[in-house]
Amino acid sequence: MPHRKFPFLVLMLSSCLVGCIAPLLEGQIDEWHGYPGSPDFYICSRSGLKGMGRDCGTKYDEMVFTAQILSIASAPSDEFRLTLRPETIFKGAPSIGIQVLTAQWRCLPTMKTGDSWLFSLYRDKESKELIVSYGSRSGPDAEESQQIDSLRRLAGLDAAGVVKGLAYVYRETTDAGRELIPSVNHTIILTHVEDGLKFKALSNEKGEFEFEPVPAGKYDLDPNTKPGLWTMWSGGLDVEPHGCTTFDLDFQVDGQITGRLVFPAGVDPTEWQVEVTPVDDPEVVPASAWTDDTGHFVLHGLEPGKYIVAFEKTEMRKGPNLRVNLFAPGTPDRINAQVIELGKATRVEGIELVVPRSAIE
Repeated sequence: MPHRKFPFLVLMLSSCLVGCIAPLLEGQIDEWHGYPGSPDFYICSRSGLKGMGRDCGTKYDEMVFTAQILSIASAPSDEFRLTLRPETIFKGAPSIGIQVLTAQWRCLPTMKTGDSWLFSLYRDKESKELIVSYGSRSGPDAEESQQIDSLRRLAGLDAAGVVKGLAYVYRETTDAGRELIPSVNHTIILTHVEDGLKFKALSNEKGEFEFEPVPAGKYDLDPNTKPGLWTMWSGGLDVEPHGCTTFDLDFQVDGQITGRLVFPAGVDPTEWQVEVTPVDDPEVVPASAWTDDTGHFVLHGLEPGKYIVAFEKTEMRKGPNLRVNLFAPGTPDRINAQVIELGKATRVEGIELVVPRSAIE
């Protein structure tokens, strides 16, 4: 995922109609309802985190159960206190008459006495109250029937868990925007670390994939199986009994630059970070990679364009470090750097960056 070396936050305020989605900080999405400054204006905030291993079970919930709403009463901070009669319990030990507080009640589905809901609750650290919050997968039974069926299924998996997700590609549009396209027939591989047993799942026409329940244990996820596409979301995960993990795998065109750092004798070439930047924008880093024990690196996920491979000093490194920043083929001056041109999903190999002894502390 491209990033700038020196990120900054720009706050923009503009007119926004009902339901407008305004991404603010990474991991949070705010939905604006009404017009800013008007009496009926309010914001619904929810998590926007995607990628590696979000829980889709009950791992981070205090309690999860279906219940009938017995009463609704006003509570401080313009919220409501609900009294419930539990029905089907998936986690916790709720009793008849249990009370919970709403959070962002205007953002929750409409509720009334007598309704049956699925409640996914957390406990507030300060007040110790149980909270039903917007974005918590809580809602009327009829609207949450798929989630309820999934919870029933997980409850029966005593020694196994579920891994599923969505595979998609962002495609540039003619108006300089991006649209989400499902990655269809995309093979996702899970490898059981203990015995090397492999499990495969294939994405459907919507880009959705789901493995048959797999034994609890440690696994490696490998989604990078489709030529020309690549995602950064790969690596280890734990599958727990009754657990559920979901992935949003955002794939991009996989232009690649491969090469190696050539060090003076006696310098360990392992785990040095290499970056690539566009020729015309040195502050953007669309890809970075760590060297292996021979100094080789592979930079993935690059769009067509012209690039420079950079090897820069960092204060975070332990052990030997660089005295100056270097650019392939080994110059401290970016203006003299090698320019690497990539086509769509092409691979350029054999890039060498020679590190002089004088550049190592």
